[in-house]
Amino acid sequence: MTEPGARGGRLGMGSACRIHLGLGLLRPRGASRDLPARITNNPSVVMKPSTLRQVAGNLAKGLINAAAARHLLPDFTLSAPPTDGITAENCAREAFAFLTEISTGQFIERSAPRTADGHLHWKFRAWLQERIENSYVLVLRRGHVWGRLGAVFTPDNRLVWDVSREFYVGHWSDHSAFFQLIGPARRVRGRVAVLATDGSHVFYHWMCDVLPRLRTLELSGDLPSIDKFIVDYRGLPFQRDTLAELGVPLEKIIPATDNRWFHIEADELVVPSLPSRMNSVSPWASDYLRDRFGQRSGAPRHLIYVSRQRAIGRRIRNEGEVCRVLEERGFRTIVLESMPAIEQRLLFSQARVVIGPHGGGLTNVLFQQPGTALIDLFAPGWVNPCFWTIADAGQVRYGYVIGPGDHYPEGVEGLSQGEDITVDLSALDAALHGIV
Repeated sequence: MTEPGARGGRLGMGSACRIHLGLGLLRPRGASRDLPARITNNPSVVMKPSTLRQVAGNLAKGLINAAAARHLLPDFTLSAPPTDGITAENCAREAFAFLTEISTGQFIERSAPRTADGHLHWKFRAWLQERIENSYVLVLRRGHVWGRLGAVFTPDNRLVWDVSREFYVGHWSDHSAFFQLIGPARRVRGRVAVLATDGSHVFYHWMCDVLPRLRTLELSGDLPSIDKFIVDYRGLPFQRDTLAELGVPLEKIIPATDNRWFHIEADELVVPSLPSRMNSVSPWASDYLRDRFGQRSGAPRHLIYVSRQRAIGRRIRNEGEVCRVLEERGFRTIVLESMPAIEQRLLFSQARVVIGPHGGGLTNVLFQQPGTALIDLFAPGWVNPCFWTIADAGQVRYGYVIGPGDHYPEGVEGLSQGEDITVDLSALDAALHGIV
């Protein structure tokens, strides 16, 4: 594979760049809709529409890369793409960086989930044992952060890839930062902490990937000195409420809601490590969330079925039958979208058994009491062990049922994330007998 700066014309299948030629302007996907007006109304920008169309066309065809596009559009104020990838540990050897190690890695073993037939899906087998990675805080003088996903650049323009997570990117050289037209950096004074990461607008990722980074800043002693926090903040109720509960005022938030043109340079960029690997939640992160948000009210007694009837995917096709069977056993159906986050937490803390299709609402397993149970429902095209890792850390008994349909081969990651689920009622009955 060629180096990022020498990719020739390959734009790459994973490129997020979309070219709009109607106005003769090059606009990345997700850029503000008033970008053409802002460019054409800027007297310092002088370029012929024919030049823009030609460059945009060549970029779209893969005949040039983003760096070449910048060279051909010298009047269009842009920043250079990163030149290389570097780890936080290697970064700490540079004069502009300092790394504080918070904890060393630890090896954990998990209890196997309960299944109807005793067979364990390969994705669960992969996480029966795990080495939890070190946690640390990296401080970069004149560091940069770009995009909604919180990509971190060193002052000499290298991507710090182990704190710049982008879903489904297996190698730093495939990160979208190498294929985008990046807007100019805006200078922010003081100490600026990066909390933004991929999926921050999703309840699960917000709780398990974003908020635990505050704990890392607490342990390093950096939290009181932070002037601003960079967060993919969209004003969602769970974002607003949890930040308030953790004492983070909204006036300290810099919303990173633009995934193409958001670009900040800070006097000191303070970057806590990511708390967990993909599809697994570190026990310390679970403990932190349970300690900060957990609510208990007496012995758990409720039997709950969590419906995704209002979701756009992963709904239960035969939900009427499922609800009828479960109601006969004393379960009641809950739609979490209609409940504030604090009420969801209280409900799960009072639940003896929770059953539901795999989705963000089951993140509330964080707040179930030890000895209670969770049954996760999957379609064969998308199996994810993340809630099992939370349940195991909290001593919650976990089981799952995979519905009928086409299964991916052993070891192959399913891509049908939104696939609706058909529940095998006999398998559900067997799971209930085995876990309740």
